[in-house]
Amino acid sequence: MTWQILTVPIFKSIYVSECLLEPDEVGSNIAQIKNVSILKNNSLDITGCLILCRGRFVGALEGGRRSVEATLEHVRQDPRHRGMVTLREEASDERSFGDWSLAYAGQSLFIAGIVDRALRGVDEDVGYLVNAIVEFSGGVRQ
Repeated sequence: MTWQILTVPIFKSIYVSECLLEPDEVGSNIAQIKNVSILKNNSLDITGCLILCRGRFVGALEGGRRSVEATLEHVRQDPRHRGMVTLREEASDERSFGDWSLAYAGQSLFIAGIVDRALRGVDEDVGYLVNAIVEFSGGVRQ
């Protein structure tokens, strides 16, 4: 008898939204987002990253499709942002964010420029954004 290991593809989603937080609210709200997301994402086997850039949140989530989609719906309802736009969704054989239930990579003007181009619909820039998020968040663990 030959055993075959079946692998479930990792579903990945990258989104951007407008941050509605006042500058003095950012620190405490990001801490709250991280704390809640780490617990919830761990329980759902979701990994990802959150970046704040030029008044926009850029988020990347990966895991089982149903778990990611349910989490995205929860994120969409959060009153701390609006206008959530999905830049890319895809299936993959591997994770980009390893075991990070949520990495918060801080603010990045570099990422903001890539997001601006990606929102204009230049697909190559969306691919570049995915790679840039992974690279930018590379030193962050949480």
